[in-house]
Amino acid sequence: MNAILIHLGCKGPYISSTQPPAHMRHCIEQYRLFNTAPLYVLTDRANLPLIPQQPGVFPVAIEDYTTDKCHRFASRYAYAADEFWSVSTTRFFYLEEFIKRNELAPAVHFENDVLVYFDVEKAAPIFKQLYGPYVALAPCDGDQATSGFMYFGTYEALAHMTTFFVDMLVDHGVHGFEAKYKVHMMNDMTLMRRYADTRGAGHTGFLPVLPFGDYSRGYAEFGAIFDPGDFGQYVGGTVGGSGPGTIYAGHIIGAVLNAHPEYKVVFQDENGRRCPYFSYEDKLVKMNNLHVHSKHLAQFMSKAGN
Repeated sequence: MNAILIHLGCKGPYISSTQPPAHMRHCIEQYRLFNTAPLYVLTDRANLPLIPQQPGVFPVAIEDYTTDKCHRFASRYAYAADEFWSVSTTRFFYLEEFIKRNELAPAVHFENDVLVYFDVEKAAPIFKQLYGPYVALAPCDGDQATSGFMYFGTYEALAHMTTFFVDMLVDHGVHGFEAKYKVHMMNDMTLMRRYADTRGAGHTGFLPVLPFGDYSRGYAEFGAIFDPGDFGQYVGGTVGGSGPGTIYAGHIIGAVLNAHPEYKVVFQDENGRRCPYFSYEDKLVKMNNLHVHSKHLAQFMSKAGN
């Protein structure tokens, strides 16, 4: 199974650079520690020489995968094309075209502030069993899903979702969408969650983010959970904001951590590699990824041999 990273140069709020951020190197190193499956890195053509040269890592010029569909969205969106909220959403159009043209599905996509702690190829049968040809997202709360780690069974599944993105802008506009669905902002996270709840119902699955409760489906099969962002914020804090221990009680995971301060994220040795586990009620649950919002990925890497 293929894995895909994306970096588009943009202006704030969380990153303001045309070049790949320093932490992207740690993201790639961590992925290669657990995986031999190809990793494609889509970025601006000028950035291709800046992508770490490693076996199985393939830099790709994102300009080669522009589409009219992407322009239809970008031309109607409220933010400039090079603004963070624009590129965080339009990346899915590039991703769709790249997967389609190169026949790369099934595939996973994760963000460049994410650390992966499992072998994606070995888990491919589980993804296929649970989600088939559809999309799998990491739920954050009732209004948002994140792309900290995602699965696409087919390019058609991704195309179905991005068509929803365009239709929402054409039919409602930014503020109309916000009013209709009662969300604070139209961005990739609110669009994905509303898609999952509406047109995407039957086409979308949720990755297990807890080992119990409503958002644990798939935990038994994976033997692990996925981090939509809350665990990463809890252990590492946020960009330029709060430090370790950050909890958003309105989020699925945040509500659990807030109600149970005795629950923790701990690191354990796994065949010489340091990996995160969710500790609760004297149980340890493996975490397949950590979404490090603070961008300080280096301190949470497995570092082979340690």
